[in-house]
Amino acid sequence: MNIDALSLAVTAFLGYGSANHPMEQPERLLDVFDSKQAHELEVEVRALLDELNKLQPDWSSLSLAEAGTWASNEMHRRHPELNQDALKALKWAFTWWWR
Repeated sequence: MNIDALSLAVTAFLGYGSANHPMEQPERLLDVFDSKQAHELEVEVRALLDELNKLQPDWSSLSLAEAGTWASNEMHRRHPELNQDALKALKWAFTWWWR
């Protein structure tokens, strides 16, 4: 799997840079990838989002913004192949979910 494709898939799937708030829309992947690659990437992106959703920040010491940064840093530690836009998109989704 092309690591740049995964990062692009994360941003496209969530609508980062084009939507007002994160929304999981797999059809956006078809705007960028062929149907086979879009399906494969959707599986990987959903796995990343599931992993992100399971993160447990220390809410007793972190604000929402700080927890978003912590989550982004944790995902970067776990997935160094993700580029900065993908990490920003994941942070955006995480803070939206917990707002």
